[in-house]
Amino acid sequence: MTLDDLLALDRSALDALLTAGHPVSTDALVNREFHGVSLGLPRFVERLTWKKFKKVFVQRDDAIHGYNEAVEQNALDAPWISVRKRGEPVRYWHFHLRPCDERVPTAWNRGLLIDYAPPAKPWDVMRFMRDPLVAVNPGSADLLLGVSYAELGPLRIPTPTWFALVPGDPVAA
Repeated sequence: MTLDDLLALDRSALDALLTAGHPVSTDALVNREFHGVSLGLPRFVERLTWKKFKKVFVQRDDAIHGYNEAVEQNALDAPWISVRKRGEPVRYWHFHLRPCDERVPTAWNRGLLIDYAPPAKPWDVMRFMRDPLVAVNPGSADLLLGVSYAELGPLRIPTPTWFALVPGDPVAA
């Protein structure tokens, strides 16, 4: 399966693919950026938000941390060019990467979990967000699939926010 294949799928098909997904090796993610593409959102929502972004994973001490990075909203086949403010890349929604556990909805617990809670401030709504992440193709981190859900106490509330990740450049640790 390719990114082009994922772009053609509706949310129901994306859900089936995530449910059938494959484990992801953290070694394939550490110290690299991934080019992200939003999936399954109406075009008008993408125009108000974004279609393209970067997700960066870095090893620090014994944990994997990361963040999203804003990129120019050019064509999908164009380079992922970081948006800069005062000369620095625009980084947002910092996270920790960890294995899925019993708190992740059973259908989605095959891979890793992007967890925004630990670095989020108490007033930041992102502290409730989690993104299960799986490999679409077995044994390969060349195409990853994720979805966001809110964890509110015992409730797990899915969002319409699906995304694909494909490897980008290595980053300094």
